[in-house]
Amino acid sequence: MKDLEIKEQLLCPYCNTRFTQYFKINSLLYNPPKIATCCVESGGCDKNFVVYFDVTININTSKIEAEENRE
Repeated sequence: MKDLEIKEQLLCPYCNTRFTQYFKINSLLYNPPKIATCCVESGGCDKNFVVYFDVTININTSKIEAEENRE
């Protein structure tokens, strides 16, 4: 599987600053915890904390009207 890059809104557990960070996800089965640093540029405290991932994929289907009338 090719790496996926996701943009996630984080909340620092130390100072409650919200900031956005990019992460690379390389598996849908297991992604080890990653270290994030609270963003000083967003008014944060510059402390490190652990980010745990739980990746879920939702799939929805719908009909194509032209296919329904095709025989």
